[in-house]
Amino acid sequence: MYAEILKTIEIECAADNWDEEGSIALIPESLKLAREWLTEYGDKLPEAHIDCDPSGRVTAEWVGDNRLTVIAFITNSFHILAYSPSDRHFDCKTHNPVVAFEVLKLTMRPIL
Repeated sequence: MYAEILKTIEIECAADNWDEEGSIALIPESLKLAREWLTEYGDKLPEAHIDCDPSGRVTAEWVGDNRLTVIAFITNSFHILAYSPSDRHFDCKTHNPVVAFEVLKLTMRPIL
């Protein structure tokens, strides 16, 4: 499902300053982790917006019911952030892909 998007990110974000605003080139380990995790779990969640952030990390974002949930694929770890309109923030870092999936499902409950 996400293979084509990740390939586009790999090409378009390969060099520093890919956004012409001083961004860092895509971190290969982030792309690898995102590719593996999204292959395993991507079809078990609503469709995400996949992108590369200015620090070179692949991110996946889900928006719904006035809530934003983001997972950033960092070298060998996952950083999950959830924001709601009441300014409640949830922040979790884990090295375990299964834990990342379960935490993401919990934080996305209003979206699912």
